[in-house]
Amino acid sequence: GQEGLNIESFAFKMDPDNGALVWTQTYSDAGSIYFQASDIFEATAGGDYTILGTIQNQNGQVTGCDGVFYTIDRNNGQITTSRVHFHLGSCESFNSTVVRNGNFYVTGRVNFAGGGVNRMRAAIMSINSSGTAVWSRLYLVNPTVDARMYSEDISLDGPNNLIMLAHGDDNGTDVNTPDIWLTRTNLAGGAQWSIKYTFPEAVSSQEVLVVENGYVIVASARNSNTMYVTRVNGAGDVIWAKRLNDLENIR
Repeated sequence: GQEGLNIESFAFKMDPDNGALVWTQTYSDAGSIYFQASDIFEATAGGDYTILGTIQNQNGQVTGCDGVFYTIDRNNGQITTSRVHFHLGSCESFNSTVVRNGNFYVTGRVNFAGGGVNRMRAAIMSINSSGTAVWSRLYLVNPTVDARMYSEDISLDGPNNLIMLAHGDDNGTDVNTPDIWLTRTNLAGGAQWSIKYTFPEAVSSQEVLVVENGYVIVASARNSNTMYVTRVNGAGDVIWAKRLNDLENIR
């Protein structure tokens, strides 16, 4: 929920057999303008839950955000002592997470240390079950040159790979660009390939789905009610693409 610039997140647990609420909780973070949760997991069967997301400190949006990893009690939803803030640069956000063998693989935007919007980069980070960072990597553009990149979604691609979807400006700081990128890595973060797709208008990356023999990419127009759905094969080559216009009026 949001009140002015302040954002809090909430979670609830429901009994699937009768629909009864077991608990509800609202989460904020001390000293932060907001705490925005992006994912919740039961990483270990019968264990406590893990929430990943982003907090915004009081000193501004470019250099004041941290990715966060919180453990919550499965019985009441209260945050336990496992509260971890990551400091990967001047600012980072966690937008999407997947889990494999107890390890979390997180994607989001990392602001390279000391930089402004011209050092924002698509990134993947590996975190173990206790919230310790194993590795983190920046992708697509060298962090020493001007670019403004955001990664919005990540999926598991078979037993040994990850697929990441990103958008942005790889040659400047414009937020209204027509380009998105699909990048495949192994579970150690090593990039295997990356492909750039250009659309008829400015877009934001939304979601990548792993399907048989390839992927489905979803992007939304930044300045219209248009959605783009693109089917590519396992090497990233386009098979077909569809534009869905005027989504506000589709029922």
